[in-house]
Amino acid sequence: MRRRLLVNIGLVSVLTAPVWMPGAVSAGSNSQTSATGHVFATADGMVSTIESFIKVMDFEAAEKAALELTAHSPDYLQGWMLLGYCQSLNQKFAESNASYDKALMLGAESGAIKARMAYNHIRLGEYNEARYSYRAILELEPDDAEALRQLGYLEGKLGNHDLAADYYTRALKNDPENTEIIRALAKIEEKRGGNGAVRDLLMRNLDLHPNDTESLARLGRVYIKEKNYKAAVETLEKLVALEPTNAKGWRNLGVARYQLGDKRAACSDFQRVKDLGGDMTDLYGPLAECYYESGAGSAAVEIIKEGIQREMQVAWLYCVWGKVLEGRKSYDAAIGKFASAARMNEAPWSDYARKQIARQEKLKKRAAMISAQQGLE
Repeated sequence: MRRRLLVNIGLVSVLTAPVWMPGAVSAGSNSQTSATGHVFATADGMVSTIESFIKVMDFEAAEKAALELTAHSPDYLQGWMLLGYCQSLNQKFAESNASYDKALMLGAESGAIKARMAYNHIRLGEYNEARYSYRAILELEPDDAEALRQLGYLEGKLGNHDLAADYYTRALKNDPENTEIIRALAKIEEKRGGNGAVRDLLMRNLDLHPNDTESLARLGRVYIKEKNYKAAVETLEKLVALEPTNAKGWRNLGVARYQLGDKRAACSDFQRVKDLGGDMTDLYGPLAECYYESGAGSAAVEIIKEGIQREMQVAWLYCVWGKVLEGRKSYDAAIGKFASAARMNEAPWSDYARKQIARQEKLKKRAAMISAQQGLE
């Protein structure tokens, strides 16, 4: 299969090193002096100058020289190819496609040019035009894996998930170990609601690349959705071992452990998220609860105060605070916290809080009776 100039366009990356068309024809025999200050004997000499500019990443000078070349030799195919490439490097995507159109008129190989033009269309947000270019490539090469992959990307971008899945599946048949295609198809299947298909694709990718952290993270999330928390823990433990600063990984690992009832481990995971500056939305309640159930009442209260200040899971936090105070036998204070939770009418915690108020009253009376009995003794 022909190697393409464009690599990973669909996810939109950059052009790789130039691949020039062979068989360039010399245009003129007299030495010329370019406005860039370089002397060249032929059009081929000017090509070398342009390629030198590109090599040192002086794309503006390269484009300027390519413009001079096409002006000097307007029928020189390679000049227009170079100009289109330089203009794309300088993010002049519309101008680049105009140059590529000129190259097509001069007989450039259609598939290669269409791929380059599709890249420019994507950068311009012209997804329909990019689709036409890739479909033109498939008319020439029906099994072109790169064109199929890019069409999968474009159909997904346009919300045509069934078509995207079809293109990615066809691309995968031609390139079965391509991580990017497997990941992309998994994302499309997720949008189509196929958790089983997503899981199978991610596991397939991990068989090929066991340390692919993106696949580990996504597979962990799939397992959580499926309530397969044990598998989620096993998967996410691998992820955080490879990426110890991955706050989202620690967050999901904590969620899975919390659901398994391993509150001490979940507490450590949620605290790691906090220490890493990760997203604490919906974590203050379970973190405070985990601290409380691990016997760390003071740490729980600190988290409770912070969560209340941030207005996150407030009813839950007041309930945990009430339980901490109950453990300290401060029943009146506990009643006050549960009353605050009850007033919020947040299910299920407000109902829980109302029951706890009655319970605290009983505990308070019992404590008073015990104290009175001890006083009589």
